[in-house]
Amino acid sequence: MSEASITEPVDQLALFGVDVERWVPCVRSSRYAISSHGRVRTVRGNRWKPAGLCRLSNMGGYPCVGINRQVTRVHILMLEAFVGPRPEGMVIRHLDGNPENNHLSNIVYGTHAENSLDACRHGSMSRGLKPADVRKIRDLVSAGGLSLTQIGARYGVGKSCISNIASGRRWGWLPQEVAAVNP
Repeated sequence: MSEASITEPVDQLALFGVDVERWVPCVRSSRYAISSHGRVRTVRGNRWKPAGLCRLSNMGGYPCVGINRQVTRVHILMLEAFVGPRPEGMVIRHLDGNPENNHLSNIVYGTHAENSLDACRHGSMSRGLKPADVRKIRDLVSAGGLSLTQIGARYGVGKSCISNIASGRRWGWLPQEVAAVNP
């Protein structure tokens, strides 16, 4: 199949701001194409058909598809096809926090810190802990006097979560606010 046989001409409506679905070849296999709306299709015989998407629990609920005997998340295929390879150290961000929304306008490459800020903004991080909670947890751990289990009980999380916050493995991107000093 040539590339021209799977891509569709850009509709005149796109000139007026209408969101037109565009199809491009999948980088990982020429037998697949992916659309700017996050849909995947495959060639069967000489006809294009929707590819079967799945949501595996070990994939975090993200839509995925099997290509070349390997299960891959659709948002990865999207950015590979429309933007290019993922830059080193970058992650893929879902701007609205919905892992099922793989529309090209909703996914971008970004840093871990940006992704964490997104998760905080969407309320999808650390069981509802807010930045102010994390700062208080750090203060409580530093002060001593309470066990990690006791601190965790106050915030509805386990001692491993508190340990990860204290060590910076979780929420490490969040700076500790410095109190203003009056002269």
